[in-house]
Amino acid sequence: KFKIPVIYTAHGFHFFKGAPKINWILYYTIEKLLSSKADCILTINDEDYKTAIEKKFRCAIRKIPGVGYNENRFIRYTDEKKSQLRQDFGYSKDDFILVCVAEFTKNKNQILLIKAIDKLKLEIPQIKLVLAGRGACLEECKEYTKNHNLENEVTFLGYRRDVEDLYNMSDIIVTASFREGLAVNIMEAEACGLPIICSNTRGQRDLVTDRENGLIYEPDNLDEYINKVIELYKNSDLFKHISENNIINAKKYTSAVALNVTKGIYEEFITLWSTQENEINFLFL
Repeated sequence: KFKIPVIYTAHGFHFFKGAPKINWILYYTIEKLLSSKADCILTINDEDYKTAIEKKFRCAIRKIPGVGYNENRFIRYTDEKKSQLRQDFGYSKDDFILVCVAEFTKNKNQILLIKAIDKLKLEIPQIKLVLAGRGACLEECKEYTKNHNLENEVTFLGYRRDVEDLYNMSDIIVTASFREGLAVNIMEAEACGLPIICSNTRGQRDLVTDRENGLIYEPDNLDEYINKVIELYKNSDLFKHISENNIINAKKYTSAVALNVTKGIYEEFITLWSTQENEINFLFL
């Protein structure tokens, strides 16, 4: 009706490897049918990109590096500033701090990170877990922490606007997600030089190469996760190697890079349509 190009950004299909069959029956069918109404689908991770191609979605398919992160805000602090931050938050220089910044949902699976502390504190007495965010599963996680006497090790900070400070005062970012689109929290933490321990899921393995800029474990595998934390705690050379690689890797996902890639694709389809129409009305919906 409006004679305009339609570009659809999929922030993570709800059908993916390991997803319930109902997701494939329902969401895949809808996405496949409606792809014919778009000129282009923008995907933000490798699995979704390949799926859209292999399943012959009925439009052009492109991949972009997510929405990017603010490269001016998320940077590595000096050692002096990190030390001061720890004091401000009530932690010592000897504490080994794991941080997770995410909404509390079944998908984000923070309960696994909390359960691991019970065993980790036997190997790492100074272990601390800092959890920022809110959501439906927050109270469940708090109750588990209280019932298992982990309140000295696990801290709930709620919704925060200073996550760059949380990353920089911490030693490792940890995640336990079952699925992601393209994990912005990992991008941000990478830019701050944090090593990563994450579950082997879509949208995280795009950002993390095992033993190069993080350690990867199979989703919901508690023992494997615990072993990864202990390994990174004990192996200072690996810790440093991963940290330095993350500073470099993060540059591929800045907001400026994401904007330029996306802008180029929009211009491609605007040009295509403008050659077919004398006049084009462009709507952002």
